[in-house]
Amino acid sequence: MHHKKYKKGFSFFVSLWTFLRITAVITIWTWDPFLGSLLNIFLDAIDGHIFEYFGLKRDTYEIYDKWLDLWFYFALALFTYQNLQNSPFYILLIVLFMIRLIGVLLFAKLNKEWLLFAFPNLFEPVFLVVVGFSHWLTPQGTPLVLGIIFVTKMIMEWWIHLAKLDLTSLILKKPTKWNKKRKKKQPT
Repeated sequence: MHHKKYKKGFSFFVSLWTFLRITAVITIWTWDPFLGSLLNIFLDAIDGHIFEYFGLKRDTYEIYDKWLDLWFYFALALFTYQNLQNSPFYILLIVLFMIRLIGVLLFAKLNKEWLLFAFPNLFEPVFLVVVGFSHWLTPQGTPLVLGIIFVTKMIMEWWIHLAKLDLTSLILKKPTKWNKKRKKKQPT
């Protein structure tokens, strides 16, 4: 991290948040795979504004966040391997995991955000449907459900990684400083 002075409590917050994000994956096994996944997705969604408040640069946050995301993806992949091998969606889940894994690793190496669009996170939403709404995955319903997931998620990935928009800022009606700076930058 930069040698910039962060607001008081920053180190404690980072330690606490990292511990929370790392241990929250346990809820996939100990609580419920669907609700545990939602908890992890929620924790991932809310931390950007908090880290910005403490003065962390967006580039530093993105790398930190993607490594914690990767931890969550590995937990979902392990759960899939342990519990869903008999599911007709097992291979699809593993392939979607690998696609996102490649994207996150390329992003970590090259720091090109468009790679997160090119290797989208379809793994999480398909996992959620498989463990939470498998009754939707009938021979007739599966193409529709997977189509809705694909279209919705690709719009979200475009929104975040190509259009450089921030859903949290839209909901809170208060753009982050990061979001304002992103709009001024030229795409890479």
